[in-house]
Amino acid sequence: MVEKEKLCPICGKKGEFKGFACDPCQDKIRREALGERQKIKAEADKEIKKYGGKGD
Repeated sequence: MVEKEKLCPICGKKGEFKGFACDPCQDKIRREALGERQKIKAEADKEIKKYGGKGD
């Protein structure tokens, strides 16, 4: 049985992937997720300080 190359579901490039998408797309998703996490943390710290807490 001949194995077909997969298509990246994000960008459509053909190739063999370690995960669900190609490496550049996985890196982009990871960076976006970390950025969201930092933004949520900053907002939470702001609210904590607003009510007299320490925050980070």
